[in-house]
Amino acid sequence: MNDHIYFDAMTSNDLHQRMASKMFLHEHLTRQRMREAEHSAAHERQARRMSAAQRWQWLASVANRRADRHRASL
Repeated sequence: MNDHIYFDAMTSNDLHQRMASKMFLHEHLTRQRMREAEHSAAHERQARRMSAAQRWQWLASVANRRADRHRASL
């Protein structure tokens, strides 16, 4: 009878360890997906900033050309 209880305790412990390792695996995968999402979001933010900078640079050059034409007409 004692052996049976010990065996059940070992099985329960093994089951607990397996469940814990699965949880750790799921947690690891979740953290990895979060890191990838954060990296992707940072990359997209950088791309939007660069695009906005290019638009502002283009607008500034248009404004300079207009100002030059206006000065030339005076």
